[in-house]
Amino acid sequence: MKENNKNKFIRDFDKLHPNELVEWWYALGFLNSINGNKKWCFRVSLKEIRKLGGIIYSTTFYDQNENHKYSYETYINYNKVKRDEPLENGFRLNAFDAHITGKLPDYDVRYTDKGNQIKVDLRYNAKANPFWIAQYITDGWLPAGLSFFRYGYIPKNDISGKLIFKGKDYEVTGKGYIEHVYGNLLYRKPVSKITELNKIFSIYAKLISWWMQKQKVGFPKSIGFTTENSPLGYDWAWAYFDNGWSIFYGNLLFWMMEGPATGILYLTKEKETNLRFSNITYHYIQTRFSKTFDCIYPTEFEITARKEKKEMYLHFKMTSEIHETKSHFPKSSYWRGYIILESPGIVEGYYKDGDKKIKLSGISKIEPQRQISKLGHNSLKLNFLLPPKGVGVTFDFNSHFFNKKLKGNVQLKPHLKLKFNT
Repeated sequence: MKENNKNKFIRDFDKLHPNELVEWWYALGFLNSINGNKKWCFRVSLKEIRKLGGIIYSTTFYDQNENHKYSYETYINYNKVKRDEPLENGFRLNAFDAHITGKLPDYDVRYTDKGNQIKVDLRYNAKANPFWIAQYITDGWLPAGLSFFRYGYIPKNDISGKLIFKGKDYEVTGKGYIEHVYGNLLYRKPVSKITELNKIFSIYAKLISWWMQKQKVGFPKSIGFTTENSPLGYDWAWAYFDNGWSIFYGNLLFWMMEGPATGILYLTKEKETNLRFSNITYHYIQTRFSKTFDCIYPTEFEITARKEKKEMYLHFKMTSEIHETKSHFPKSSYWRGYIILESPGIVEGYYKDGDKKIKLSGISKIEPQRQISKLGHNSLKLNFLLPPKGVGVTFDFNSHFFNKKLKGNVQLKPHLKLKFNT
């Protein structure tokens, strides 16, 4: 990495970007009590929507011993928000009972959820440098429909501090993740200004060209599609392994629910994010319907990523009560709304480099997001019979919109077979 680029990426992470339409900070942590066997997982986010003139402050908190979830969300006008961004001192963002501030390598994260009797006062010490998704492809810009955003994160942080929970004080340590996102992205209106369309198309062109260069030519054994997995949704996971490694996985979906991933996997071993996988396949092992919208999401899934002689297999599984953060779009003629579904989880798998194979296990946070249309849930799964075994396809079609189901098998070789079931 060139030093000037490295410094630029750090500076961009450690400041606010007041000219952007939307900007948010997000801190995630897995905490352990120093005395005793208490375990918690939390998330706090401050999302500034400048067009509306305020900040959405939201938290989720998981008592992992009791398998119980607590959540809180509120909207705060600017008259209750203080912001300061002198570069030499990093940034500061206060929103009522929440506070995120700092400069690499140290960040302070504090928030209070009075209704659930939770108070968090933590110091994050970064053990890796900030990294922007696709930073060497598009300078970190990513598409979302016909809008765009920039997504940066610090994959490895040591956490220490204090937690007050239900009237009891705890000294805690743990591991965590911090992200910083900004751009012109609004899910209610995922279309940029006409003057910004050239930038959008340029981002798509660079990413598609890069992704195609990394794929191996071949025909998949199976592939699946579903209407809720539009490009405005994604599958997201962060993991911290027992050996000190960390990964970031993001997949923009493009209506697929099984097969080649149109996303990316980053592996951070030490201080730098040093391995990038783009030749990825994924499979949903278990899915669940949302309580809010007619859509499914994965609660357990697996991915396999390859790059030259390297291979990484990861199996993710949600292990706690699932929190649904939703927003309805009553004025939209097509979109019903969007939803984020989050839960702590576990991850297991391996990393292989040639003949060397390392088993992996650790903690993870899993967050699928879906933007739901009035079509609801409609899916198509295809399983292919390929030479030399034969030539054919088995399909399973399920449409909530048309209230129809159809299964079938069309085989040309070794024997002609046609079979359909409704």
